Amino acid sequence: MTSGSRENAFAAMSDVVLAIAGELRLDAVLDRLVHAARELVDARYAALGIPDEDGTEFDQFLHAGMNDDLVAELGPLPRTHGMLGAMLADPRPFRTDDITQDPRFRGWWPDAHPLMHSFLGVPIVAKGDIIGAFYLTEKEGAAAFDDADEKVISVLAAHAAIAIENARLFEASRELSVIEERNRLARGLHDAMTQN
Repeated sequence: MTSGSRENAFAAMSDVVLAIAGELRLDAVLDRLVHAARELVDARYAALGIPDEDGTEFDQFLHAGMNDDLVAELGPLPRTHGMLGAMLADPRPFRTDDITQDPRFRGWWPDAHPLMHSFLGVPIVAKGDIIGAFYLTEKEGAAAFDDADEKVISVLAAHAAIAIENARLFEASRELSVIEERNRLARGLHDAMTQN
């Protein structure tokens, strides 16, 4: 990597980190992250999956690079199996120039799913737990993702963990504020009724 391309990558990463730091809503944070991941490593397709509490399905699965018609053909959110699940079971990044050759690969489903070969998966780890993963496929301009791509997405994943945790804390604090306000109103109503 030349010093010019390093500076460009650093500037792009800096822009992404500043953008997600300013977001408080989880859905907006995730959307920015998945698009940033795709752009940072020139992937044709990118996804960011957040598993549900059981880890058997995705609570959220955002994508970049697929048009709305294709997404409609693909149907409901994917399950956490095959390579998607593998990235949620091991905190180490994984990359290959042909995902179909990996023993964890289970085929393309549904039939409308685009064929993919090059793959880079990077788990998002917060406090020792895997809370999500980046899935990048079809490196543009090269046959496969390289070490530099893996490092960039690993740095993004570290920032993503912080941003996701912060957004979750913000949403939890908002929910708590609503509950406290409802309780305050209920107490006021109760007091007003008992005085009559």
